[in-house]
Order: sequence, then C-alpha cells, then structure tokens
Amino acid sequence: MDLVFNITFSKKLMMKRILFIALTTTIVLNSCGNKEEASEEKRNKVQLVFNPEVGKEYNMIYTNLTTIDSMEDKTSFTVEMVNKVTDVKDGKIYIESYCKNVSLDAVINGQPVKIDARDTAGANTTGLLVGARYFVYYNQTTLFQYDKTGKKISESFKNADTVTSLQDAEARIKFLGRYTQNEVAVGDNWESELDIKVGDNKIDKAVFTVKEITDKEVVLDIKGYIDGKGNQFGKEFTMRGSFTGEMVVDRKTGWQNKTHLKLDYVREMADKKMSLKQEVSYRLN
Repeated sequence: MDLVFNITFSKKLMMKRILFIALTTTIVLNSCGNKEEASEEKRNKVQLVFNPEVGKEYNMIYTNLTTIDSMEDKTSFTVEMVNKVTDVKDGKIYIESYCKNVSLDAVINGQPVKIDARDTAGANTTGLLVGARYFVYYNQTTLFQYDKTGKKISESFKNADTVTSLQDAEARIKFLGRYTQNEVAVGDNWESELDIKVGDNKIDKAVFTVKEITDKEVVLDIKGYIDGKGNQFGKEFTMRGSFTGEMVVDRKTGWQNKTHLKLDYVREMADKKMSLKQEVSYRLN
C-alpha cells in the first residue's frame, strides 16, 4: 500500500515538474520572441535626416516635360547641375548649385525645336522665347540653405547682377520633399509641402508614404492634389488636378538620389480650359 502510494505520488510530482518546466520554457521563448520582434521592428524603422558630406559634389540631371492633350505641342527641358555641399553647421546645410547646361527638345506650333544653351547662335526665336525662363539660368550658381528635414531656409544668387532676371527661372534644382521628424517604417506616411510651383502657388499638401526600406535607400510614394492660380499677360488663370510620384532617398546622407513626379491638371483662363500633363524629375548622374 505504501509502495503504491509512493509511486503514485512520485508520478504526480514528476508531472508537476514537467508542466512547470514546459511553462517556464514557453514564457522564456515568448519573451525572447517578443524581444526579437521588437528588435526587428526597430531595425525596420528609419529616421530620415538630411546630412550630406561636406565637400561632396553631386552631379544631377533635372528634366521637365509638359504636353498639352489637345495639341501636338510639347516642351522638354533638360538641366545639368553640379551641387556642392560647402558646409554643414548649426543644423544648416549649405549648397552651391551650378548650372552646367540647359537644353530644349520641343515641338512648338507643330515644328520640332532643339536648342542647347551652350550654343544658341541661329536658334529658333520662338524656342528661345519659350525657354527663356530656363536658359537665363545657364552658367549661373544658386546658393541654398536647408535644414535637417530638407526644408529650404534660404536661396540667393552668387552673381548679383542677374538676380532680377533669375527670379522666375524654372531650372533651379531644389529638393522637392521634406522629411518628418519621426522614425518611420514601411507603410507610414506624413503630410508636407512639396517645393514645386503650380502657377504662382506652391503645393502644400503632398502625402509621403514609405514604400520600401533597404540597407542603402528609402523609397517614398508621393501623391496629392493641385490647386493653384496665377497671372499671365494680365489675365488670371487657375490650375486644378492631381499628382503622383516616387522619391528615392539615401539612408546615410538623406540626399534625394532620384525623384519623379507626374502632374495631371486642367488650366482655365478666360473661360477656356486646357488639359496638361507634366513630368518633373531629377536624378544623380
């Protein structure tokens, strides 16, 4: 009787020990799993900060293509830039942006037009007028100041004699997007202004969404709406539509290596409507 009791008691004690060990192991494993998941989540989050290397030069190609739905006309500008980071201090990034060349490849009034700013002798007069706001920028240098989020603080021209004629120049390459001050993971988004003009206004409601994160780059989707107005030849016009795009950001420096935007909008002036499509992009060369 005592023997049977002892065996039974021993079995129950052993089962309790097994259950205790199993429960403890499960808790430990779950704890490790949670730590690994938290660590993995931390690794998958990034803080986008604009902090390029001082003295580094970035050769960039900027393009702007505009087409009119109801016409065969199109204008395509290509601008070659050299952007040099001259200083980074007190949370400010100083950049000298030099325009190496501007070229136009267009169809104007049904006629093909090609102009290179380095040699405009004998160039089509209409083409020169159409491209004036770009060609004026050739061989000029713009001085930029940005903060760590990529927000432009100031912009000035190195050659003071050309300030007036350059105020409306369209060819200046500037960083289009601004970063959030929060860490972000794939799927996260934030709203910010987009440093691009529609008429006389700047787009101020662009939504940036993290599409992909790699070891070297962060890919962002961009979308939003266009609602601008302006004045041309003494007549007011409005521009309304939408845009989508993508931006590729270098994780180490925060430099925007590549950006491509597609704008689709309707311009209305004097009760006349015109549908336009525009593609704006820049990339490291």
